[in-house]
Amino acid sequence: MVYQLLNGDSFNAFEPDNPVDPRLFAGRKRELATINQALVQTLKRRSRHILVRAERWLGKTSLADYIKESAPNVHKLASIDEVSFEVAFRRFGSCTNLDEAALLILNDFKTLLGSSDELMDYVKKIKGLTIGPLGIEFSGEKQINLRLHLSEMVIKLLEQYGEKEKAYLYILDETRQLSHIPGSANLLKDLLEALNQERLRNVMFLITVTPQDDERFRGDHESFQRLFRYVELGPLTDEESRGFLHDTLAKHCVPNLKIEEATLYEAARLSSGFPGFLQEIGFWLFEVGKTKKPPLGEAELELAVNGNDNTIQGALDALYRKHFKHDLEGLTSAQYEEILSTIANYEEPLCPRRPLLDRLDISAQALTVKTGELIERGILIKEGGGRKKPICYAFRNPMHRTIYQIQSAVTRKKGSR
Repeated sequence: MVYQLLNGDSFNAFEPDNPVDPRLFAGRKRELATINQALVQTLKRRSRHILVRAERWLGKTSLADYIKESAPNVHKLASIDEVSFEVAFRRFGSCTNLDEAALLILNDFKTLLGSSDELMDYVKKIKGLTIGPLGIEFSGEKQINLRLHLSEMVIKLLEQYGEKEKAYLYILDETRQLSHIPGSANLLKDLLEALNQERLRNVMFLITVTPQDDERFRGDHESFQRLFRYVELGPLTDEESRGFLHDTLAKHCVPNLKIEEATLYEAARLSSGFPGFLQEIGFWLFEVGKTKKPPLGEAELELAVNGNDNTIQGALDALYRKHFKHDLEGLTSAQYEEILSTIANYEEPLCPRRPLLDRLDISAQALTVKTGELIERGILIKEGGGRKKPICYAFRNPMHRTIYQIQSAVTRKKGSR
C-alpha cells in the first residue's frame, strides 16, 4: 500500500521534468506502427526517414527515447536474423553554426560505426580535423568548411567501415536551435539525398520537430519535407492516458495498487492527454497516497491536482510555476490573467476578439496593446484580421490553455462552497 512507502516496496516512478522512462512508455500504437515499418524497411536496405512533429509537451523526446531503446530488437520482431540496428542519439541543444552541427553529425556517425584504429587514422588524415578527448575535433589549423564536405565524409565512412550485418538509425532530437541556423535544412537534405544511393540505404534518420521548427526548415529549403514520412503526435487518447497512469502507479510505483476507475477517467480528462501533465498528476497522486489508505479516489486526485497549504504543491501549481509563470514576469496588471482565462475558456481553441471585449472591462485599444505583448512573449498567437476573417487569439502551447481552464474550474468550485 502507498502509505507503507518506507518498507522498500514502493517508489515514485514519475519524473515530471524528464522524458518518460522507456520502461514506462505507453500508447502511441499507430505512430509506433509507422516508425517500426520504416525501421523494417531500413533493415531491408530500403530506408525511409521519419519526421516526428508535435507541439511542446506532447512527448516527442519520450517517443525518441523509446525508439532508441527498442530499435536494436526490431529485427527479432520482424524475423530478420542477418541484420540489426546500431543507434546514435543526438540532442541539438547548443550548436550555433553549420560547421558545429556538421562536426556533431560526423562524430555521431563515428560512434555508429565504432572507433576502430583504421577509422581514427582516416579522420586524422583530413586537414583541419583531429582526434581529441571528446572525439573528432577541429584542429588548430585553419578551420575546414566541414558543412561543405559532410556528405562526402559520411559516405566514405559508411562505405569503408560500415558492416553488412548492420543498419544504422540516427535520431536527432531538440532541433529548435538547429532550425534557426541558416542552411541547416540544406545540410540535412544534401546528406539524406547522398544516403539514398542504393548501396547505402541501410541508414535511417528520425528527427523530432515542433511545428515552428518544421516551418523554419521548410523556409530554409522548400523541398526539405519531401525526404520524410511525417508522424504527427497529438494528445494521448483517454484510454492511453488512463493506461499510462494506472500502469505506472500500480506496476512500477506500488505493486497491485488499487485506484478507482473514476479517478483514472477524471485524471485523463483533466490532463487533456498531455504526457507532461499526466506525469505531474501521477507524481503528486503518489505523494498524496503516502498517507492515504487505498483505493485512491476523487479526494486524493483533487489534492494531487490542486495541492494544499502544507506539504502538497500539486500538479497545477507545479506546472504553472515551472513552465508558464516566467512568461508573465513584469506584466503586473490582472487584466493579462483575465484575458488568458477568457481565451482558455472559450468553447473553441480560437477565441474571437469580440467576446473578449464583451466579457472584460477593457477598451479595444488596451486589448490590442495587451494581446500584442502576450503575442510578443510567445504566449498567444493571432489569426485573421481581414474583412472576411475576424481577429482571433489562441494559446501557442495548448497545454497552457489546459492549465488556465483547470485554474478557472478550481476558482469556480471554491466560490460555490
